[in-house]
Order: sequence, then structure tokens, then C-alpha cells
Amino acid sequence: MRSNIEAVKSTLAQVCLSDLITGVLKGKSLKMHKTDPQTGEKSVIELGGD
Repeated sequence: MRSNIEAVKSTLAQVCLSDLITGVLKGKSLKMHKTDPQTGEKSVIELGGD
């Protein structure tokens, strides 16, 4: 189970990304690396780009 601090960090990261995508990065795509904590599998995700 995640601690409260981890939950707050996750929520803060989501809010920050949302703010960037709807603000200064609006209309641009953003690629990020994501690692699954359970399997260690790495992937690239793309956000935005409207």
C-alpha cells in the first residue's frame, strides 16, 4: 500500500503535467519514459499533441 506522501507526490505530478499540457505546451506533444514498478518494464508514453 502506498503511503500518503507517495499519493501526494503522484497527484502533484499529475497536476503539474496537466498544467503544462493545457498551458505552455498546448498543441505540442510530450514524450516521457515510464517504468512499471511491478515488472520493471519500460515504455514511452506520448501526451498532448492536439
